[in-house]
Amino acid sequence: MSGSSDGFVEVWDFDSGKLCKDLKYQAEDDFMMHDESVISLEFSRDSELLATGASNGQIKVWRLQTGSCVRKFTGAHTATVSSLEFARDGTQLLSASFDQTVKIHGLKSGRSLKEFRGHKSYVNQAIYAEDGGQVISASSDGTVKVWDAKTTDCLHTFSPGQTTQATLSFIGVSRVPKFADRIVVGSRSPALRITTITGQILSTFTIAKGDISHFCASPKANFIYAIGEGGVLYAFSVDGAKVETALQTHKKDVLGVAHHPHRNIFVTWSDDGTMKLWKP
Repeated sequence: MSGSSDGFVEVWDFDSGKLCKDLKYQAEDDFMMHDESVISLEFSRDSELLATGASNGQIKVWRLQTGSCVRKFTGAHTATVSSLEFARDGTQLLSASFDQTVKIHGLKSGRSLKEFRGHKSYVNQAIYAEDGGQVISASSDGTVKVWDAKTTDCLHTFSPGQTTQATLSFIGVSRVPKFADRIVVGSRSPALRITTITGQILSTFTIAKGDISHFCASPKANFIYAIGEGGVLYAFSVDGAKVETALQTHKKDVLGVAHHPHRNIFVTWSDDGTMKLWKP
């Protein structure tokens, strides 16, 4: 699935690299879309629904097979929706925003149910912890926060790798499925870190040139993929704690990297208007 600055949301066949024409609405050029740029996208765990977030703070939830909008959160946020994630049971949707908040929305009620406040700058990503009982958020304010998903209380605030000389902007977090108490934390610096959920640094991975702009972990967290200066992608072996591969992806700025949830492939997308699929 892809979203773009023209507001269109499109579903692709990753084997052929072409639009899925078996979806009737796409075959008839009747696409899912927003009025503003699409910034964040997420499939539900059963792949029946997709959620999309836009630069105007709106969230829409779509049924994949029909392309119909089944839920719309018009005032979900007052600024860009930077990340989305479905709860494990599929009944709720977690969102992060440049309005400095994290929220949980009810898919059945169509209302925002919970709000997490405390960050002082853009929240770039929010995820559920492995057990679903906590929410973890990463912000440009230089902090990672862990929240109680039920009470919205902030349980931990930490800044792994932070020094007094410079404030790091944390660009994202990712779960480590093999270890429920561990996460991958990425900052706009040359380093990625695996930490405990309370912020203790366990491993550090460093790219060769520039700062990391985007990263993702493979579903089993055996590898971490990071984008560095000039669109170079680095693949880190988690067990070996070293760079296994470095390759050139796009000639223009890379806007993101994501791994398929089941297949051993990942995708990069760029300011050049293209997406590329890679097999490790």
